Amino acid sequence: MLERVVASAESLAPHRIHVIYNEAVPQVKDKLSHLNVNWVVQKEARGTGHALAQALPHIPDSHHVISLNGDAPLLKSETLQRLLDNSPENGLGIVITHLDNPKGYGRILRDDVGNVVDIVEENALLTFKKQFKMYTPAFAQLKPSI
Repeated sequence: MLERVVASAESLAPHRIHVIYNEAVPQVKDKLSHLNVNWVVQKEARGTGHALAQALPHIPDSHHVISLNGDAPLLKSETLQRLLDNSPENGLGIVITHLDNPKGYGRILRDDVGNVVDIVEENALLTFKKQFKMYTPAFAQLKPSI
């Protein structure tokens, strides 16, 4: 799975690809050591934001970052290119989709005019917010300085 995600990322000709892995699961790095990536260890599995924070020290502030989940092998390079093309220069761009049953995914919360105001992981959602069907598969574009 991870090899396909890396291949999609490589299609954008990035300066570098960083793969964050949990040190409790070194087999990931061992089995995929042939990938041309920078392996970054995450000592504690504390979520996507924390994982991204582990890689940011390796990335210049002037570069754009695309955050991808390693378990999304069907991700198309065209989707990533659209994300880059449609993201604000100094802002955050995210992929949002709608599912009838978004169980297991973080939810996108918007204000009255449609601005994204929060991304909440499912386990942190209050019961009333679980009704939201808009979710993010955790594909985002940003600059490290944001």
